[in-house]
Amino acid sequence: MIVLLAFFLLPLVALAGCTSQAPHITPAHSATPAPAVSQIPEKILSTFEPEQMSLELSEMPGNFTLISKGERNASKIQPWQLNQGWKKGYLTVLQRNDPGRSGLQIVQVISVYPYENASRMVDYQVYGNYLDLERILEAERMNNSITELPSPGIGDSSRAIAKLDKNDPEITYLIAFSRYDVFEEFWGNGTASDYETIKKAAAIAAAKIT
Repeated sequence: MIVLLAFFLLPLVALAGCTSQAPHITPAHSATPAPAVSQIPEKILSTFEPEQMSLELSEMPGNFTLISKGERNASKIQPWQLNQGWKKGYLTVLQRNDPGRSGLQIVQVISVYPYENASRMVDYQVYGNYLDLERILEAERMNNSITELPSPGIGDSSRAIAKLDKNDPEITYLIAFSRYDVFEEFWGNGTASDYETIKKAAAIAAAKIT
């Protein structure tokens, strides 16, 4: 599961003077040096703690109930994620109150990485799910398919996939995005309409990362 961005230093260019024998002219005024331009670095770090970036019920696009929430412990984080510099995280599970049918459940997974690795995790997560499908037994693989959806256009980088089990009428959706040094996953099961709700929730979450 799985992500880029590196800073580039702008090279300083020295301008060489001309060495021709032109007549020397004394300027009437001393040239006033241009004021130094302060270089304001691009914002790369989030301001809030992961808990503050988790979605509140009042922010959800619909009527939801909080199922569980809490900090993620490094002891339960996969080694490959720790190797990418995982620092801290938070998990929130919400379920939509939908009388007459099983409610949509949305899982928000927040992780903080070094800035240069946060967007890499978007690709890692997508490729990781494809690899998981390749590793399962042939009989299972025949019943499963994965489709990459158009980019949701959330945060600095985002991708989405739909995982279909032919024996299950509901599709599993994943939206992965990064913003600054934060990487988030949004998981949910349901229909294409449910996916739109998941996408709205992910966009709201991205806006909370400042």
